[in-house]
Amino acid sequence: EETFELIRCAGTHLLLIKEYSRFTRNPTLSSQLLDYCDLYYNRFRMYSLIDGLYSPDQRGIWEMKVTFYANEVRTIVKRMKLGKIEKAEKGHYLASKPPLGYTLYKKTLTKKFPECDIVLDIHTRYFANEFLNVEEMTRYLRIRYPGYKWSSRKLRYILTNPVYIGINRYGYRKYYKNKFIEYNDDYVEKKSNFIDVLVPENIFIYNKEKAEKEISSRKKYRGAENYLFSGLLKCYCGGNIYGFDKNYYMCKNRRRGGNKGECYKKVDRVLELDKKILNHIKENYNSIGQMDL
Repeated sequence: EETFELIRCAGTHLLLIKEYSRFTRNPTLSSQLLDYCDLYYNRFRMYSLIDGLYSPDQRGIWEMKVTFYANEVRTIVKRMKLGKIEKAEKGHYLASKPPLGYTLYKKTLTKKFPECDIVLDIHTRYFANEFLNVEEMTRYLRIRYPGYKWSSRKLRYILTNPVYIGINRYGYRKYYKNKFIEYNDDYVEKKSNFIDVLVPENIFIYNKEKAEKEISSRKKYRGAENYLFSGLLKCYCGGNIYGFDKNYYMCKNRRRGGNKGECYKKVDRVLELDKKILNHIKENYNSIGQMDL
């Protein structure tokens, strides 16, 4: 978008790239960029170190290169995925850092003491309903096992990660530049006989279902029936603003990444923000008489 804005406003007269097919991996953006090159050809040029200077009569050739490169990328990604699935079946752990309770030995997860006993203790106590919720158990763990930087998110990960019953999971999370973006629906789980099992399967299945139900019951983002303007507001970063934790509005981008997310806007109290919006509506529409409040 920044590049398009510079071309549109005559902020630049030359775009120098190495190879066009790699510069525009998205065919839609590629077509849009060529449209700008054709539209502003009298004052703007695009030059590739490999493909040369672009001209409108060569557009078909440049678009064909993008198509071929996109197909090549899809083929490579498919091969990588199949290769990682084979490694997962052999017990090779695919993430860079092993989960709590394990250590990597020849790319395979093996028990690590005393962390493996801590994981089993967590599942046993959660299975026995010794705590009201994950937050209460997190406070207990900070006292019982200090030094592990316990958080509710970390505890839920331990309670729901199938690796503790010998299942290797691939592609569950999407990352960009080593930062978590979103969860992937098209992930693969493979049972491996090479991974040490830390938790009995019946206990893990019960705990996983219980933890997931607890997350959904909290309703971090409530609908319009609970918040007057939930989902109708826009943050300055472009994300939607939703009701959060009964008394607050929060940007979805900030909620996704916590305090280290892509949006740093502070949360707003529901009563204060609702009052400001309603007052603004009254001031701007009372004279017209078309707003039914």
